Amino acid sequence: LSEDFESVRMIRHLTATLLQHFAYPKGHDYMIARQGGLHRMIWPYESMPVLEALSRLGDFDDYVEPIIDMYFTKCQSDEGEIVPFGVHWAMCTANALYSFAKYAVLKDKSYFDKYKDRAYRAFCWMKKTRASTVAEGNIIAGLFPPKRSCDDDLVFQGYGNTDTFNIRGLSAIVTAFDHFSDPRASEMRAEYEDYLSVLRGVWANIASRSDSDE
Repeated sequence: LSEDFESVRMIRHLTATLLQHFAYPKGHDYMIARQGGLHRMIWPYESMPVLEALSRLGDFDDYVEPIIDMYFTKCQSDEGEIVPFGVHWAMCTANALYSFAKYAVLKDKSYFDKYKDRAYRAFCWMKKTRASTVAEGNIIAGLFPPKRSCDDDLVFQGYGNTDTFNIRGLSAIVTAFDHFSDPRASEMRAEYEDYLSVLRGVWANIASRSDSDE
């Protein structure tokens, strides 16, 4: 890659662009990853690829770690949910877990140990929330209950967004807890596999009723 001038130039441009999203808000001691204009804060949903890319592009710990720190120290409720400063989306907790898990595996056990208990608390909130869903009308038990899943004000079961990203977060955190031989990994894997089986059933049902090949 180092001999491919165009690829190196593209990667440098991408890296410089990503780094411009980070800032310390005036009067505060934590870092945020902004979205676009100076006034916007990026959601954990949109931070996922930014943090993962920087983790793989080089030594950008000074950018990645403060964002994950902010999730767990500034945005996590006593119940475990991670609520960002922006609009509250249902899968934000899973998005934050994804970023933490992916980075911790690349980093080391000391960083995993720093937030493993907070990550487990976030997992427990997700598990409890999913278990609270009651099947009635069009509500599907086994998925997250109806919540806001994007900037739209509508509250519904967003299995194409909320549950899909919840699965990605759970998959990543299971991998991290397994990687560092944390005994709680088995509980997490059981939850992940049960959740995934429900979601696969939903997609299979949709596919069976579809008139197209798409």
